[in-house]
Amino acid sequence: MQAVRPSQAKAENSLAALIGLPLAQVSREANLPMFHFGKRDNGSYDHAVELQCSWHFRDASQVLIGSWSLYDLFTQPSIEQAGDHLELDHPLANYCDRFFAPFLESHLADPLFVVAVRVDEDNALTLDFSGDYTLEVFPVDEEPEEVWRFLSRPPIFPSRIPEPFTK
Repeated sequence: MQAVRPSQAKAENSLAALIGLPLAQVSREANLPMFHFGKRDNGSYDHAVELQCSWHFRDASQVLIGSWSLYDLFTQPSIEQAGDHLELDHPLANYCDRFFAPFLESHLADPLFVVAVRVDEDNALTLDFSGDYTLEVFPVDEEPEEVWRFLSRPPIFPSRIPEPFTK
């Protein structure tokens, strides 16, 4: 049995607050996605996880969307053509935005609830949801020390992804 580092155990204990909460919204600021959980009150959800590294969202059989999709642009030429003028702050600017808006809308009657949380020794994070969906966050060596952040009552980024509902 592998020993659990104190920071790993602390992260899992903090993230355990997500268990039983629904995935309510996905927002982003530029290329930083934020997954919101719980209910909305006074402009903020109960909790959020902000990602600053590679990630993907999958069902039981395949990867549905991932961090690379933030750069698959709809509102401008390719990344190569955009060069130094890459602009990510347009609503529905990329494939990621266009995935989560209808996906969350389609789950209004049967929301995805967090059923399990795991953090490994490399700070990789896994959130398992009802309906056999999983968010996997996997830091790589070249990425910054802070690869994801757990927030309570976080501000909501200016909406780049249309909100499916408000409560």
